[in-house]
Amino acid sequence: VVTIEGPGHEIEAYPALVDDGEFGAVRLMATPEEQADASWEGLRKLLAFHLNAPGKLLRSLLTDDAKLALVTSPYADQAEWLNDCLACALDAVMLGAGGLVWTETGFERLLARMRDTVADRLTEVGRTSIAIMETLRNAYIAAEPLGAEAFEPSIADVGDQLSRLVYPGMLTAMGIGRLDDLQRYVQGIEYRLARLSETLPRDRERMTRIQPLEAEHDHLLDTLPRSPQLIDIGWQLQELRISLFAQHLGVKGTVSEKRIRAALRTVAMSG
Repeated sequence: VVTIEGPGHEIEAYPALVDDGEFGAVRLMATPEEQADASWEGLRKLLAFHLNAPGKLLRSLLTDDAKLALVTSPYADQAEWLNDCLACALDAVMLGAGGLVWTETGFERLLARMRDTVADRLTEVGRTSIAIMETLRNAYIAAEPLGAEAFEPSIADVGDQLSRLVYPGMLTAMGIGRLDDLQRYVQGIEYRLARLSETLPRDRERMTRIQPLEAEHDHLLDTLPRSPQLIDIGWQLQELRISLFAQHLGVKGTVSEKRIRAALRTVAMSG
């Protein structure tokens, strides 16, 4: 923290290493939270600067099938996917090393750890993200025959779920620890769509059970500060979808409509 003297008063500011689009720069932030968020991105950028051709490793994973899946993925091009994989892998390295560092010695230790571990993390992220994109492509293929009006509510519901899960930057946003879950959620969507012509009445009934909970969650996200509790409820809702539409894939934790409704009520009252 630094103290800046102004006319008749002093202002505390928090220096942060920020990503300025090319290398990095030091800027003053108003709060410790802003300092930490900006410094994380700046430190990630600085680590990436010390890497030698990380894209070469990832491109070696791109088989013909993977390249085809990339075309139907949320990424505009291969470079956007590569950058998301790299940022996710570097975040994993930083978390494994204990998070932010603030000294030259700390950075040198982090840099050494990155050089030892980043290839494994990149490979893990790259392979899992390709599996996600290939499953997503299969889901789109499963949806192609479902053009009749009767299927429209379910297709719209799937589209809404995918908008929460699949987008440019999703790997970095979710973190390496959530990527297997993301793969399972997309597998659940593929399974649901592949069976929809046989399960339509049950599918509609299940939608009526989860959509009000998601709407309430969305309302709280719009009106309250984003909190760990709200984020956790979002993941619980995804697990509830697995339990309703693709239970054979396995549900993480104990989830139910009653538990989620109670959690939403607690957050609403505390907010």
